[in-house]
Amino acid sequence: MSLRKILLLTFVLFSATAAHAEKVLLYGLNRGCQSDEKLTQAVEQQLTSSAYTVVKVVPDKPLSQPDAAATQLQQQCSGLTGRLLGGTVQDVDGFKRVRLWLVDLATRQTAVLDDYCRDCDIAQRAGIAAVRLTEKGVAASATPPSSVPTYCASESAAASAGSVRSNKLAVVVYGEPKAKSAVYAAVRTAVASTGREVTQAHAEGRSFGPSDLRKMLREPSGQVLGAELTAEGANLWVFDGLTEKTQPLNVPCAACDKEELGRKVALSALAVLDTCFDGKCEKGTTSLRPPAEACQPMTEAICGSSGELGNNLNPTSAKIIKGLTWGAFAASTAVAITLFSLSGTSAGTYKTANGNVIEHYLDGPAWAVSGISLGLLGISIPITAIVNRATAPIPQRTQSVAIPARIQCPN
Repeated sequence: MSLRKILLLTFVLFSATAAHAEKVLLYGLNRGCQSDEKLTQAVEQQLTSSAYTVVKVVPDKPLSQPDAAATQLQQQCSGLTGRLLGGTVQDVDGFKRVRLWLVDLATRQTAVLDDYCRDCDIAQRAGIAAVRLTEKGVAASATPPSSVPTYCASESAAASAGSVRSNKLAVVVYGEPKAKSAVYAAVRTAVASTGREVTQAHAEGRSFGPSDLRKMLREPSGQVLGAELTAEGANLWVFDGLTEKTQPLNVPCAACDKEELGRKVALSALAVLDTCFDGKCEKGTTSLRPPAEACQPMTEAICGSSGELGNNLNPTSAKIIKGLTWGAFAASTAVAITLFSLSGTSAGTYKTANGNVIEHYLDGPAWAVSGISLGLLGISIPITAIVNRATAPIPQRTQSVAIPARIQCPN
């Protein structure tokens, strides 16, 4: 972690009001083409509790692309400046993924932060990620949106550099005993929501040598996060197993109760765990190994007034839908061919009770199944086109901002 980042975060924690004087315009979080009120409220509460001034500008017809959303807002609210925060949430193969974006309305620079988890509170996850992105700011982490999640892009860069960290993290909380449980619970929830495996480590003393820290590691390439609780707040540090380096961070919180201390330590833990120890990771992210399922391309809903299907299907669902439709067509076609083939044989000859012989008895059912097959073909072709459009990746697409939208512009 750079000296500038440490000083900035320490100043933020010590004097939140001054650090967060600039307001945050909250565009809201979407699922598909609809704004999710619960997630948006969770983000608003987390930002507010971190001393940001939040102004909601949630439109009734939201857009998913950051630049298009910024244009939509500025068309409705002329002369508006500041930072616009929005995002989307999507589920893929059992993982919950959130993409948050922050746009500087003056420069139109955009910063993007993606996160994932399984079996988690996605509302809490989105709130924590929103604070992390807002703390970093646009200028420090400007990244154009891409179909590759940011945590996977960082992992790929680290893998090519040759060193990949384990996602196993040992957490040790020691010092003042009253707030230990609350602090550990808050840190565990926040860190686990980023996909890391958290285990509590126990310590007898208040100082640890290199051999003590190595014993706490769950894997040689893992990390240890420590929080020493004091009367003035907490002394936070992270030990990196790959480089055997340690990064400290002070968390001033003398007048905090145990819940407030836990929240501040948890947010600071996410920041200190972003430390780039080996100088090879981009934008301060550690090189952890996300599951392959979580690294599937991010999809983006194309929202319009017609309410058409946006491209919010994941590749697995698309394969299932196309497989079912074309499988039904293939099965019905095979049945029709079989019936036509059998109709000219003895199997297709029927003798009535009075001795009359009816040949090609199966022609009728064969033509009926052929009709069904043609109907399925007529359905399969447009469904395939819709599904292909719905799973197309994000890049090189723009959204119309001419969609009429009702936005409560700030005064």
